[in-house]
Amino acid sequence: DFLTDYLTDRAIDVIDENKEQPFFLYFAYNTPHTPIQGRKDLVEYFRSKVKIDAIHTNPIYAAMVASLDQSVGRIVQRLSEHDLSDNTVLIFLSDNGGLTQRYGKRDFFTENLPLRRGKGSAYEGGVRVPWIVKWPGVVPAGRQCEQPVISTDLYPTILAITDVEGDAEHNAAVDGVDLSAMFRDPTASVERNLFWHYPHYHAGGDGPYSAIRSGDYRLIEFHEDQSVRLFDLSRDIGEKDDLSSKLPGKTSELRKKLAEWRISTGAQMPTVNPDYDPGRESEVSKGQKARKRN
Repeated sequence: DFLTDYLTDRAIDVIDENKEQPFFLYFAYNTPHTPIQGRKDLVEYFRSKVKIDAIHTNPIYAAMVASLDQSVGRIVQRLSEHDLSDNTVLIFLSDNGGLTQRYGKRDFFTENLPLRRGKGSAYEGGVRVPWIVKWPGVVPAGRQCEQPVISTDLYPTILAITDVEGDAEHNAAVDGVDLSAMFRDPTASVERNLFWHYPHYHAGGDGPYSAIRSGDYRLIEFHEDQSVRLFDLSRDIGEKDDLSSKLPGKTSELRKKLAEWRISTGAQMPTVNPDYDPGRESEVSKGQKARKRN
């Protein structure tokens, strides 16, 4: 079995078993993800469609995305077969952008243009993802909401739309807001800043960093050298124009808010590795090459 299809079979079983009562299904697909392995029939289908001058040229990655599309379609179809479509809220989102490079080298798996970089990086290509909601009779079809939201909003939102209270003590410490008002009115907004804190390394990343999104501005602080980047996403979605030296006041303001937020949440900061040996850095790339050959 291809794992994506197998997991969808099990998800459909959950729907079948609970069709006569309210149910909650949290289904975190593992695709697309490394290792890049697609279903053979889909790989061959997309291999015949590759255009060398296109942005996306990896038929195996395309096959993985197609498997995801087909599997989501199967779930939607099963809800329809049980006449549950009009009484079910569907929420679809990703946890990060597509992987574009590892260990400083491009893999050519996928691309997130016009966004910069991808999974594990500090930039929009790593954190800006699809969030799609279908709620018949509530969410206006075909509408788009421009309000930035974040995945920690899922929990309080689901509590609200299902009219479930949850645990009060736990809820008091939840870092997220109820988005159900935006579901009903896509022009609604929430006045707040969004924060990211990534105090470690990732193969596709830029080193440990923290970031804040405040209005149209996004500031990134890199912890290795304490440098910062400031971008105006309303004008520069590709994060090419660093404004940190041009707007020192805004840079200082956001950097202070970012530091205050880290303190308020007790965020762990990266520490120097006393065993770091720069002479062994090449072992990482050698290990990667060996795994690819095998």
